This record gives sequence, structure tokens and C-alpha cells, in this order.
Amino acid sequence: MKLVRVLVIVLSASCICLGQSARQIAQRAFESVVLLEMSDSQGQPVSLGSGFFIADGIVATNAHVIEGAASGTAKLIGSEQKVSIRGTVALDRHTDLALLKVDASAPALGLGPDAKPAVGDKVYVVGNPLGTC
Repeated sequence: MKLVRVLVIVLSASCICLGQSARQIAQRAFESVVLLEMSDSQGQPVSLGSGFFIADGIVATNAHVIEGAASGTAKLIGSEQKVSIRGTVALDRHTDLALLKVDASAPALGLGPDAKPAVGDKVYVVGNPLGTC
């Protein structure tokens, strides 16, 4: 949930600052957003979640997405290629955030100014937790 809030702030700030259409914001964000598929030690699915690149080979996600998983893959939205998650770079259960090392690179999702959307502001949320994109 906290990752969704980060994405809302990022995308709402992008809309305000750059004057882009919703379609342009989505197209730009999709270059950085991944579907995470996590499995247990037996290879059985544990969870699906969303994440986004913050640097080459580093994906941010919610800590609860990787909880109980022994392995996982990441797939950019619109791509068929899955890449392995190599490990956890950082984990903070208190804030429900995790940074993962992956065998891929993509543009980092641009972070906007530290602003909170107000009632009436347009906000856009990007994610793929059901794996449909």
C-alpha cells in the first residue's frame, strides 16, 4: 500500500509538473514498472506484486510482496521476458519497503517533488498486481 502511495505522489507530481496527458504518463511509467512473481522453496507461487526500477538492476516494491518467498522473477509491463530476482538489497518491514537486485535494467521511475496530492487533484496509479499486462 505504501508503494502505491509513492506511485500516486510520483505520478500526480509528474502530471502537474510536466503537463502530460494520462496516456503519456502511463507510457512513460510502464517503461519502469514490473510485475513480480514470487515462489516458495518448492517453486510454488507465493505472491504477485508490482515494483518499479529506481536504478539499473534495482527494483523497489513492498516488503510484504517478497515475504515467505525463496525466489522470484520480474517482468516489465508489456514484455514477455522474465528476469530473475538475485536477492534483497534492503528491507524495511516497518515501512513495508524492499529493494531487490534483478538481472535487468530499465529507466528509473522519475520521482517528483515531495508533495502530497490535495482533494480535487488528478492522480494516476500504475501497477500490475494481477499480472494482466
